[in-house]
Amino acid sequence: MGMTLQELAQHYLGFPEALWFMLVSAVVTAGSVLILAGSARISAREYVAEDRPYYIHDRVTNLFERYTELLFSGGSILMFVGVYFLIDYFGIGIVSPEDWEEYGDFLLLLFILLSVIFNNLLDHVFMPLRHISDSQKSALRLVGMVYMVVIFAYIKFIYEDNNYDRIIQYYLGLMIGRFVYFDTTWKGFADALKDAAKELPILCLCLADIALISWYGFGTEYLLKANGVAVSLFIAHIHLFLALFIIRHCGLLKALAR
Repeated sequence: MGMTLQELAQHYLGFPEALWFMLVSAVVTAGSVLILAGSARISAREYVAEDRPYYIHDRVTNLFERYTELLFSGGSILMFVGVYFLIDYFGIGIVSPEDWEEYGDFLLLLFILLSVIFNNLLDHVFMPLRHISDSQKSALRLVGMVYMVVIFAYIKFIYEDNNYDRIIQYYLGLMIGRFVYFDTTWKGFADALKDAAKELPILCLCLADIALISWYGFGTEYLLKANGVAVSLFIAHIHLFLALFIIRHCGLLKALAR
């Protein structure tokens, strides 16, 4: 048995460890935003000089919001996976063991569906994303599934944690159903994959970021393994969300897009 819920909260809010982790997250995130801005400026060379400022502004803002949306998508799923794990493994909550054994599968499905609502709250309320199209957002949600598959693979094969097997099975089933029930034609399937392929560089950047801050977090024992890797990875995403919020509102994003 690991920490209690209160002890877990005290650990993740502890000073100065939480501050140091926040600073590392901000540095990693700022580095990625600089990479995105640099790629926008390189691609701007194809335009005439008078058009470049407008292109750079739109491109940097669009790339930043696509990067943000992908992290929101993965973090939303991790939140409810972590809640499910805490209830299932540590008995945290008001659900009795008998009810959990009988209705746990339905709750898992409900949690995954709630992650979609939480994702919408993040990108409409916490940080409104207005510079990405609906097709880009749809593609990013699809790539977010791949993002989660990579994280689940890390938990399963690298960390060698089998506690998430049922969650992984449900999630893979929903991922397959995403195509079976919504992309019923070959053209729809091909178009979805084509749009998702455009987001692969953003996917690699997000995976590199979470890998770096997780390496630091687990290495310093700020991120804990005893109470579930998914819970710790969600804590890491919270720090990334806060870093993105600061970057957007402190003027750095405007400066890079200028």
